Amino acid sequence: MQYKGSLKSSKTNNTEKSTSTNSLNNFSHMDLNGHDMSNRDLSRYNIIGAQLNGSNLSNTKLNGAKMQNAQLRGADLKDAKLCGVQLSDADLSGSDLRRADLNGADLRRANLANAKLDDANLNGANVQGAIFQASTGLTEDIKHALKNRGADFKNSSVVKLDSVDIKWWIQYVLVPLIIAFIGSGGIIVTMLNASKTEQQTKPTSTVEPTTKQNLSPKSMSGIQSQK
Repeated sequence: MQYKGSLKSSKTNNTEKSTSTNSLNNFSHMDLNGHDMSNRDLSRYNIIGAQLNGSNLSNTKLNGAKMQNAQLRGADLKDAKLCGVQLSDADLSGSDLRRADLNGADLRRANLANAKLDDANLNGANVQGAIFQASTGLTEDIKHALKNRGADFKNSSVVKLDSVDIKWWIQYVLVPLIIAFIGSGGIIVTMLNASKTEQQTKPTSTVEPTTKQNLSPKSMSGIQSQK
C-alpha cells in the first residue's frame, strides 16, 4: 500500500510540474508589444493571437510554435528560427525577416506586406493566400515559385500599407468622423427649424394701397378759380 501511495504522489508531482510548465510556455493572446524577446528559445510555445508588434525576436528559436493570428507588425525577426511555425492568419506586415529560417512554416493567409525577406528561407513553407505585396529582398525566381504555391504579389509596386491597423482606423478615425458629421447635420436641421418657427411667429404688417383721386373738370376749375 505504501508503494501505491508513493506512485500516486509521484504522479501528482509530475502533473503539477507539467501544468506549471504549460503555463510558462503559454503566451496566448498576451500583450507583448515592444518587448525584447531576442535570443530566447520559444520553440513549441503557445503564442496564438499574441500581440508582438514592434517586438525584438531576433535570433529567437520559434520552431514549431503556435502563432496563429499573432500580431507581429514591424517586429524584428532577423535570424529567427521559425521552422514548422504555425503563422496562419498572422500579421507580419513591415516585419524584418532577413535571414530568417521559415522552412516548412505555415503561412497561409499571413500578411507579409512590406516585409524584409532578404536571404529568408521559405523552402517548403505553405504560402497559400499569403500576402507579399511590396515585400523586399526576394529574387524573381523565388517570387515566381511562391506565386505558383498560391502567394499574392498583386500591386506590389503600389500597395504601401506599412503596418496600418485597419480596425484602429475604423474605430478611432472613421467612426468619430461619421458621428461628427451626423451631429453637425442635426445641429443644422435644428437651426433651420428654429428659423422657420421664428418667421412664422413674427406679425405680418399689411400696407394698404393708396388710392389716387380722380379729379373732375369741375374740381379743376374750382381749384383754378381759387388761385
